Amino acid sequence: MNLFDVILLDIILIIFPILFYLVYLFTNKNINKKVKELMFSFFLISSFFLIIKFNNNNFSLVNFFLVASIILILYLKNYYILSNMLIILIYIFMDVNIIMFIPYIGLIFIYLFKQIKGISDYLFIDIFILLGLISIFIYDFNLNNIFILIISCFIIYIIYLLVKKGEDIINYHMDYKELQQEKQIRLSLFKITHEIKNPIAVCKGYLDMLNINNSEQVEKYIPIIKGEIERLLTLLEDFMLVNKNNVELDIMDINMLLEE
Repeated sequence: MNLFDVILLDIILIIFPILFYLVYLFTNKNINKKVKELMFSFFLISSFFLIIKFNNNNFSLVNFFLVASIILILYLKNYYILSNMLIILIYIFMDVNIIMFIPYIGLIFIYLFKQIKGISDYLFIDIFILLGLISIFIYDFNLNNIFILIISCFIIYIIYLLVKKGEDIINYHMDYKELQQEKQIRLSLFKITHEIKNPIAVCKGYLDMLNINNSEQVEKYIPIIKGEIERLLTLLEDFMLVNKNNVELDIMDINMLLEE
């Protein structure tokens, strides 16, 4: 494979698991935070091992820089222990000069600086890229390596934006669904309140007009008030049965059921 084939393969190996992760989030909106973090780690680690598996020794530097996008995303998500473990695996499985590990070693200090000073994610990535450029100058400065670094930086930003914007879109969608559900709940509460208020208002009206010394009014109004109270109790029972599964059991002729 030539250089562009290797770059294209690495992009596919990185982006496809991330896309699967975003699709998983979209189709499973009710997952908790721990499951979400677990699946995020699983898909990124899958990308990492796929790149290691298909590593081309003739273009180790390409794989080395592109796998950095996975390490950076994990660091930005505060998975620094997992990130350091992957860096060790890179050192074991990739045939790259130790000088090229300057950016990865610097990640520890950049991360600490980010926690103290609160620098942006973009500046975090920029500092890492700057360290990568320094390592190339020390190791083997040539146009081919500079080209690889530039392409890798471009891909790193694309992958970071893909993860960030993808999660933002999914979060916005979930927030919208929650707002719609909240709107529906408010509408339901309004209807319930309206239905309960009517019989209570009727009862209050007749009680205000009722003169207990007037036997004609008592005989006329009391049945109406009782009827409204029974209606109110029936409404409340109906509302309480909404979340219950009412199954009426009955004896059935199995032969008749089969014939039908």
